[in-house]
Amino acid sequence: MNRLRKLITHPRFGLMLILASGLALRLALLPMRWINPDEGAHLLDARLMLQGLVPLVDFGSKQPFYIASLALAIKLFGVTLWVGRLFVVLCHMATVWLLYLLMR
Repeated sequence: MNRLRKLITHPRFGLMLILASGLALRLALLPMRWINPDEGAHLLDARLMLQGLVPLVDFGSKQPFYIASLALAIKLFGVTLWVGRLFVVLCHMATVWLLYLLMR
């Protein structure tokens, strides 16, 4: 009982609970197409970037930093839909962590 109380009163318990809940929800919804209807276009833009084309010069892209980051993930893990989807989940988790650090 004392151990549970110590865990619950830990200063980062709320953050870890939010991160774990958000991660579980995102992973449960990952196979569904409606998460991001533009994911195919983003993957194509990342492939074009890996082929040496420049976003906003050789092809239209509204998010060059995201596309460059996704291109790196594709280069490391291959061109699959799951790489794109898991990359988005990691970006969301990093955003929550960053917001926590900014707000505390």
